[in-house]
Amino acid sequence: MSTHMQNIKRKLGRVSAQVRSLFSKKQTHKNLAMQQVMSVKEVKKLPNSKQLKHFPSLLSKRERTIAGVALLAIIISGIFLVRSLVGTQQTTIAAIGGEYTEGIIGSPQLINPLYSLASDVDTDLSRLIYSGLTKYSSLEGAALDLAQSYSVSEDGLEYTFTIQENAKWHDGNPVLADDVIFTISAIQNTQYRSPFATSFEGITVSQVDDKTVLFTLEEASSSFMSLLNIGILPSHLWQEITPSNAVLTQFNIKPIGSGPYKFEVLEKDERTGEIRSYTVERFANYYADGPYIESITFKFYSDLISALSALKNHNVEGLGYIPMSETLALEDESHTTIMTTGMHEYVGAFFNQEESDVLADEAVRKALSYGAYPEEIVEQVFAGYANPIKSFVLPDTYGYSENVSDVLFDQKAATVFLDEAGWAINDETGIRTKDEQTLSLTITTLETQELIDVAELLKNRWEELNIEITVETVDLTTFQSDTLVNRNYEILLSGEVYGNDLDPYVFWHSSQTDYPGLNLAMYENTDADTHIETARETTDLSKRESNLISLQEITLADYPAVFLYQPLYTYAISSSIKGAEYERISVPADRFNNVNEWYIKSSKSFE
Repeated sequence: MSTHMQNIKRKLGRVSAQVRSLFSKKQTHKNLAMQQVMSVKEVKKLPNSKQLKHFPSLLSKRERTIAGVALLAIIISGIFLVRSLVGTQQTTIAAIGGEYTEGIIGSPQLINPLYSLASDVDTDLSRLIYSGLTKYSSLEGAALDLAQSYSVSEDGLEYTFTIQENAKWHDGNPVLADDVIFTISAIQNTQYRSPFATSFEGITVSQVDDKTVLFTLEEASSSFMSLLNIGILPSHLWQEITPSNAVLTQFNIKPIGSGPYKFEVLEKDERTGEIRSYTVERFANYYADGPYIESITFKFYSDLISALSALKNHNVEGLGYIPMSETLALEDESHTTIMTTGMHEYVGAFFNQEESDVLADEAVRKALSYGAYPEEIVEQVFAGYANPIKSFVLPDTYGYSENVSDVLFDQKAATVFLDEAGWAINDETGIRTKDEQTLSLTITTLETQELIDVAELLKNRWEELNIEITVETVDLTTFQSDTLVNRNYEILLSGEVYGNDLDPYVFWHSSQTDYPGLNLAMYENTDADTHIETARETTDLSKRESNLISLQEITLADYPAVFLYQPLYTYAISSSIKGAEYERISVPADRFNNVNEWYIKSSKSFE
């Protein structure tokens, strides 16, 4: 090969090498580009922590501010969203725990359902420790308690009760039919001297089986269910104790019951032997829900002043009773809640026509009725802590009606009634007279400040009608032994307290005009008697209601009394306690009727 050809071949080789090199580089760049594309496709949806760390440096100062505000808003919104979602799915429920201390005026003597009626203190403690077949409910009247079910015969003369299957005594023994039979028999046994004996006259009780009892009545009674709220005694402990020794046994101070709380400990004054404090603890085997508060301690005081001082000094958290005059002074106590509830009681001025010829004149009774101002009494004497009334049937109970009375409390109308009846004003004395008879009357009442203040207001109003009024006060002993027994009064300013059954029989039936009956107006009307009897015998609530309305229409048209007010019961309870609310109570101990539902501690539960 010539030299020239060799040069050409070398040049072509170099060119070919350069072309391959270029192609190789181009392919390399293409591969790198593809790798970058593939790399981009594989990037994660969210940046990792290292990448996020550098994110703020890519933003301007303004962009960083906006981003920070946005992030904060997202966080806050998320918190509220989570809390809202959790809150809608959670409920607050009672939890076991906490202690409560209450002050009470007086001291326990017989913590025994057979005798506790005589003492509010004994009744309070009995209500916690014992349970009856029924209990009072402001909504239902007589609600089931120790009994889980019952049935009534068509004629209303037989009641069959089945006891709660899991009901136990505080010593662990089961509650049986024998216990119910023993308790009712003890009440009826005169040797026990129970104040409830007359209430159970004509009632027999027998066993159906270990957990079932049958009550047989001589006549139907709408109030029978409410009688059975009396606490049941454990027969296995009491049957060995003779009736004569019933008040002496230690079970009256250290009782065994089936209620939500059981006796734990008591403290006595070393010098006097009086019980100074009494503690009950929750009964873990209680047959119903709860109780939740671990223990309740009662501290006893001899008078109201020392009890109020203990409450204000936080030695106790609650007080079993507070007079109306003290409620305003305690409203700023943050640790205390003032509870107010209606009582099954009314106060009136009862006209005794047999004691006063003046009161035998219907025009006088009508004028006295129109000339009294219950709302004024409620405001001036009780600062609003009472309910003005027009009838002996209490508001919000069966038979209550706004339209049963025509009394308007109008003094001008009262003046007209007296003028038209011939009671003229004497120019010299300013007192009305008729047929040489002076219109002069005496109000008799207990010597308590509350009733004295009410009597003075009545006196002032009636004197404006030109009636001569005298107020006479008596002590409790005289009131019970003479005033009531001998019906020694013209106008009696007094209260009348219903039982849980709200039966007006003892107050308005003509058979109750003589003591121990409490027909204080000495009222007699055969039509009224018929409605009273029908209302108390029927078990049909609508029939009972219609008869009570008719009873009022008949009775109030005769103006036998001035119906003034329904007292309100006030007491203090720890503000930490939840679930303690009532509309009405019959006796102070009724404030404990749902004590098993009270709670201090609580927890959250998801629905």
